[in-house]
Amino acid sequence: MTSLHALSTGSRMATGHFTGSVHSVFGRACNITLDGGGMLTLLAAEFGNVPHGARLDTPPGFAFDRVLCTGDRVGCRGGVARFAKAGLEVCLSGARRWHAELDQLAVDLGLPRVAAAWQLTQLVMELNARDHAQGGLNLPHARRKALPDAVGALRSHASRTAVVRLVGCGPGLTPAGDDLLVGFLAGLRASAGNCASRQAFLAELSATVRGAATGTNAISRAYLEHASDGAFAEPLANLARCIAEGVEARHVEAAAGMALAVGATSGTDGVRGLLSAMACWN
Repeated sequence: MTSLHALSTGSRMATGHFTGSVHSVFGRACNITLDGGGMLTLLAAEFGNVPHGARLDTPPGFAFDRVLCTGDRVGCRGGVARFAKAGLEVCLSGARRWHAELDQLAVDLGLPRVAAAWQLTQLVMELNARDHAQGGLNLPHARRKALPDAVGALRSHASRTAVVRLVGCGPGLTPAGDDLLVGFLAGLRASAGNCASRQAFLAELSATVRGAATGTNAISRAYLEHASDGAFAEPLANLARCIAEGVEARHVEAAAGMALAVGATSGTDGVRGLLSAMACWN
């Protein structure tokens, strides 16, 4: 029996009692569909935390896809998840519980240091998109632009229409439109502050995203549902914090690099959504 231990678990990660089966498996990550609904993700140590996942202390050379197969069953009792067929167990109990608090941020692009951090992130993103896959740039321009235009003007109906047109749209394991939406919700949450009208609009838009999430695949749906509840992956949350606090350029560049490195194009699309949303209400 191979044993792995969790270094940290996301705030939406089931750690006590659950059963499920492997949905998809890769070298450094594994997605599990839970029998009661929902999904959880196991990640190698080098990845950032996700709301519904656990980072594991994986030994050198370990690869999930050498041990697990799609459809393999898993059962968790007493904080230990066991894949009986694969001879693998994962100890989840005692791991640090991780969560991101974007509600405490209040992005103000009127502050020079915050504007500089936003602009630097925009530059790093553009250079990354030029040198690598374009991601959401493959989406029709009008479809990408409709949401920030509607949200900036606090137009509810137009915003709902824009969300529906983005969900499940575009290439990728998590479609580009979904990644844009996750980043967009993160940017709005980091920008709403104590403004009652913004908070109310954000709540309404989040409910729209949650309802529309049924229109995409299971992996992407999990990220959209958590984003609608204010839970985001660590790389995106760290970047939002760096911009909101207007930290030194080297820290902004490092955070942007980590966020952009997620997936083939997911990171770029998420950051594009984050920056776009921050500009809406600033």
